[in-house]
Amino acid sequence: MTFRSDKFGDHIKGWKPDRLIPTVLDAVDRKYDYVFVATKVVPEVMTTEKILAPLLNKSYTEKWGQPIYVLLQNGMGVEEGIYTATKAVESEVGRGAAHDPRGSLHAPTRIVSACVYYMSNLIAPDIVQYVEDNMGLVVGIFRPGQYTTTHNSPEEAAILDELKDILESGGTSTTIVPEIQRRKLEKNMLNLAFATVATLSNLPVTSIFRPPPEPQGMQYQSYVYPVTASLIAEYTIPNIKAVFMETIAVGRALGFPDSEEGIPSNNATKFLELVRTSHLDPNNNHSPSMLLDMRNGRPLEIEVIVGEVVRMARRVGVDVPRIEMLYGILLLVQNQILGKLAAAKSLEGSTSMII
Repeated sequence: MTFRSDKFGDHIKGWKPDRLIPTVLDAVDRKYDYVFVATKVVPEVMTTEKILAPLLNKSYTEKWGQPIYVLLQNGMGVEEGIYTATKAVESEVGRGAAHDPRGSLHAPTRIVSACVYYMSNLIAPDIVQYVEDNMGLVVGIFRPGQYTTTHNSPEEAAILDELKDILESGGTSTTIVPEIQRRKLEKNMLNLAFATVATLSNLPVTSIFRPPPEPQGMQYQSYVYPVTASLIAEYTIPNIKAVFMETIAVGRALGFPDSEEGIPSNNATKFLELVRTSHLDPNNNHSPSMLLDMRNGRPLEIEVIVGEVVRMARRVGVDVPRIEMLYGILLLVQNQILGKLAAAKSLEGSTSMII
């Protein structure tokens, strides 16, 4: 692979992984301190704990112990399944604080969750281009059901500091936070509002904000035609902002304060302006990955990006009618994608039998 970036230029050429293996089962021949999980989360197809099942069993844990899992995944609630599986296997083998010094934390520490802020495009089969200005990772310990922790314990800090050293030695900007769920919900706001609307309209976000091209300037396709531009400004954009406000209300009910340490209420206006500005650029060809998945007939990450926010809202008694509507319609899209994939798989099996 060749990587092109604002930070490193084109000099990362011909990179190859140290080891490339077809399945996780082939990886369980050694001990790991950290396991990074960089996947989309589509539990209707495959859960994270099922992907990692060869690591989450008694024989592996008895021999090597459990690693720290670092989840580089979008959405909310992505940690629950692997957390439960990790605790179950450690309980089965009787290995915890008494056997592993990293198991002595007051809160669950096997799971580090992260917000990944990187913009990238695959511009050729073996060339990745990405923007690194103001990009990086935000990492924190996953604590189920705890949303108001303000400080990492010394044991937690030791894990996160070691992880930060590893990442920053390779040039990755890394920020440690004491409570990761508020950061994940804040990041999820952008996908929740814009990826969903782009997917359901089958249009990129530039169709909401970008003005028509100048006759003598750069020509591009997706933009706001003047004929109904005023209606988009009156109805579409305010509803997107309302999705932000519904999400912030959920965060507030979870105990996230209206401050930079929590989720500020002015994020609704700030995020809207941030996205608007970035999508005015004539060179902007970015499409949300959810839209690309839909166009390519791939399953969507709707459960962790949208569905989990609906369920969180119900648990804390907050009405989110716009988010529920987005979720309800996306469920239809997902249902058809999954049905077509199942039919294709069944047909493939039947064809093989005939041959």
